[in-house]
Amino acid sequence: MHQFLRYSLILGLFIVLAACGKQEEQILLFGQITDDNQESIENAKAELAELGKSQHFLTRFTENTQVFTEDSLQQYAALIFMHTSGDVLDDVQRADVERFQQAGGGVMGIEALPEIQQAWPW
Repeated sequence: MHQFLRYSLILGLFIVLAACGKQEEQILLFGQITDDNQESIENAKAELAELGKSQHFLTRFTENTQVFTEDSLQQYAALIFMHTSGDVLDDVQRADVERFQQAGGGVMGIEALPEIQQAWPW
């Protein structure tokens, strides 16, 4: 299962990064660390940082939802939601993420993304 998750993550990142261009891009990793998922998030952060070295992108991890503003998101090529659940974004943040993707940014979820934002039809 761990291998499947790893290869799925790598494949997803290649798809997201295909639209990023040649320069070194930044990817925002967002997660909610709990006792149950801390090891998984730490492993994913390490794997993504290592992949970034070979594929020329930087990663930044945060648990702070305040980064989900239109201005803040402009510095990232992609967003990766990791181990999130529940309503983590408010209506304004949701709209900013939607505009981010409509403008060409990539959005990906790892583990439990279908559980977040169930009232968010987008």
